[in-house]
Amino acid sequence: MTVSRFSPGSVAAVALQQIALAAVLLLLVAGWLHVPDANAFEVLASILLALLIALAAGAGESAIALRMVGRPVSARRLLSGTGVVLIAALVWYLISLGIDNLNAKDGLWAGYLNSRFPASLRNLFSYLHLYILLFWMWSALQWISAGLLGAIAFALVACGKLQRGLPAILGSGRYWLSLLLLAIVEAIITGSVLSWTPGHGLTVETFSLLLRLLIVILLNAVSVALLMQSMARAILRLQSAGTGEPDTSHPRTTDIP
Repeated sequence: MTVSRFSPGSVAAVALQQIALAAVLLLLVAGWLHVPDANAFEVLASILLALLIALAAGAGESAIALRMVGRPVSARRLLSGTGVVLIAALVWYLISLGIDNLNAKDGLWAGYLNSRFPASLRNLFSYLHLYILLFWMWSALQWISAGLLGAIAFALVACGKLQRGLPAILGSGRYWLSLLLLAIVEAIITGSVLSWTPGHGLTVETFSLLLRLLIVILLNAVSVALLMQSMARAILRLQSAGTGEPDTSHPRTTDIP
């Protein structure tokens, strides 16, 4: 299936939509942070604005996913998609909390494991090596859980049938490569780019910071777009094979005799 450069499912279009959605959410969060909490009315307004931000994020991602697979963006689909996205985000947050609690004991585990190795192997399996290994193991677990939850959410929103959409996504090699690319961009490249400073005065550093922020935003948006495109391609292949939900973006105009 060929995707034109600026079609709803293209990387450029999805990346631009992700940037636009992030900008809207950033403005809403900035407004939310400025809401005082001096009385009950202001506390209620703060809670409602927080709910609005969550709903906007879920509805925005659902609309992007629906457009990528050519399904009409109806109120019912947006509502159900928003619920799916928010539940997936909540589950991932709870999983991350559990992993962080385990990650907090990495120092103890690294010291214990190092002490269990023979003296001849303790230089190879040193405390530092084991600590780094545990860190990357928990990071990989977080990304795998995020990828699985993202695939489940996308299958439910874009296909409506988890038992058909999820195997199609998880069976795509492009999906796993895109997830690996996103993990590398988020965990390694983003931190390295933002932490680098030229050290040639305030003006140069300010310009450098703006440029690095732009680079990071573009890299992350493109990485997310590639991941979503890989999932959309899997769903569209499923539909074209006649085993998934028909593509409603091209309704039938004549009856089959």
